[in-house]
Amino acid sequence: MADAYALVRMAVGSSWPRALRVRAAAVVSTVVARVPPARLPRLDEGVRDMGWGREVTGIDSWAALSPADLPAAVPNMADPTPLYGLLSCHRSGYVREAAIARLATAPGGLRWLLLRVNDWVAPVRIRALTAITERFEGEQPGEVMACLPLVFRLLRLSRMDHRGLVKRFVDRLGDISVEALGQGFEAGDRYTKRAVLRWMSESGRIHPELVARGIDDDDLVVRLRAAALVGECPEEHAEVLRERLCWNRSSRLRVQGFELLLQAGSRRLLTWMRRGIDDVDRDVRKLASEWWRQRHPGFDLLAHYRAEIDAGRATPGKLRGLAAAGEPADWERLVECLDARPAVAREALEAMRRLDAEGSRECRMMMVDDERGGVSRVATYTLVHEVRASDEPVLREYLGSEHRHVRRRAMRLVSNLTRWRPGLVLLEADLDAEDDESRYAALDRWATIIGSYRAEVTGEEARALRRLLQRHPNWPRAPRVLQLLEIVEADVSATN
Repeated sequence: MADAYALVRMAVGSSWPRALRVRAAAVVSTVVARVPPARLPRLDEGVRDMGWGREVTGIDSWAALSPADLPAAVPNMADPTPLYGLLSCHRSGYVREAAIARLATAPGGLRWLLLRVNDWVAPVRIRALTAITERFEGEQPGEVMACLPLVFRLLRLSRMDHRGLVKRFVDRLGDISVEALGQGFEAGDRYTKRAVLRWMSESGRIHPELVARGIDDDDLVVRLRAAALVGECPEEHAEVLRERLCWNRSSRLRVQGFELLLQAGSRRLLTWMRRGIDDVDRDVRKLASEWWRQRHPGFDLLAHYRAEIDAGRATPGKLRGLAAAGEPADWERLVECLDARPAVAREALEAMRRLDAEGSRECRMMMVDDERGGVSRVATYTLVHEVRASDEPVLREYLGSEHRHVRRRAMRLVSNLTRWRPGLVLLEADLDAEDDESRYAALDRWATIIGSYRAEVTGEEARALRRLLQRHPNWPRAPRVLQLLEIVEADVSATN
């Protein structure tokens, strides 16, 4: 941040070489132009505090600027609005007022003027409000929408009553066509989208097209606000939006979608409840299963999951349902699922652990050697607290696997053994010739285990350690490794 402020000082300092000022101004303008309007208040605070508590003299100092310096301070450039915007955040009220005069007619100046309508200096805020009033009717719809977060921010401020100004913006949005609103919504950042949805909620002007786009947005807050408006949409659009919620990747929104379907008595309710009992989210499955039991008292949910899995139609949701409601012996049904697509195989491993951790342990240990990296990772995570000293032969074999991810998973399991000194198992990680980082990490963990349990280093281990370090003389020396080397040297000297 200090470097950024240094660029600002360089850009507005008239005694710097012109070429340097132009380059600094171009960089600053590019960066500031990318700041979302909703984040400008934070930028305003940082710029206003710049230079406090320092001895400043001369035109190059940001703190020494005066209104008369502005023409010479801003270099000639295609779009000086970002620089004048920064000057409107200056700690001097005279400089802010002079900058506002430049922003009054500048393209993109509306967002900076909205920052100053609550200024603590009366002439500054009056001039900013006057400038907004004069340019408001001719402002582009996209700019009005982009500034909406700053408009709603005014309602939280107490210095002045801004409800009249906010009402003007709200009314102006009501006059914008749906096509223009849609374009502004798509081009806007997450803060703009949130503000537009808030405007629709508070004004009662619901546009189903924007609600649909909000449901599919990447931002969770936007999706939640859009979902809250589904019930207020006309029925011909609400049905489609409710089903769209049921497909959403957010489990919270899927639950809300199913609840809305139940309240509305959708004609496709049966179809969606069939999908609901196989959903990956527990709350959706619970809601759907309760509906099935009310409509069909003899419905056996566990039998449904068993039949579907036995028929080869396993999905992550069905596997989670079986894991929650099944019996320990059901884990054997899932063995064939381990050869399915990776998402199903990963869920099957977790379901095995939940159904019968002891009975399925050997099967899950075998899957650590799976060539699919994601499946091997999940198998490892289900075993980290279950690995035993008797697994040493298998882990030795995995440490020599041709697959790098298998070697790393085996290393993870070995290092998690409880109160057992793995000894050469970790040192034999030298077989992993292409992964020097994991090899060194293994050595460091081995040293930690030796030090933690005050175990004695055997002669075989000492010789293996010395050979390992001789092959890798450039390894860094962590404190624990150095301490271990001292122990080894001491043991060797005592032996001799």
